[in-house]
Amino acid sequence: MREQLVKAMQRNQIANMMYMAKDGTVSKRRVKIIKVVGENFQVYCFTKKAKRTFMIDNVLAVVPVIHKKREVVKKVLAKDKIKIVKLEKVSEYFSNLTVNDEVMRYANQALKTQVEELLISHQNK
Repeated sequence: MREQLVKAMQRNQIANMMYMAKDGTVSKRRVKIIKVVGENFQVYCFTKKAKRTFMIDNVLAVVPVIHKKREVVKKVLAKDKIKIVKLEKVSEYFSNLTVNDEVMRYANQALKTQVEELLISHQNK
């Protein structure tokens, strides 16, 4: 996980992070990583609108945010020779696109499995 955090920091990326607090509560935050030192890292948290410090061991997942989602969608559709007539913004959790649904289901299941394994490992500590 440390490597992912350092990479996001070096690339100056904004990331979505799932984090488990000491009391076991899980939160999702949008962050920009400022520095990684020892077992901790400092971020600017867009959710709380403030700087925060987190423990690396309590991070469940970190996924970089793609700023140019429309460009990515256009490229994926262009590969399948699908002409774009209109793009509509939808919720970040739902999509009306049918392109690569199988890939999205696989990615969601893989993330779910990874988070479940991390939750179990933290509960067993």
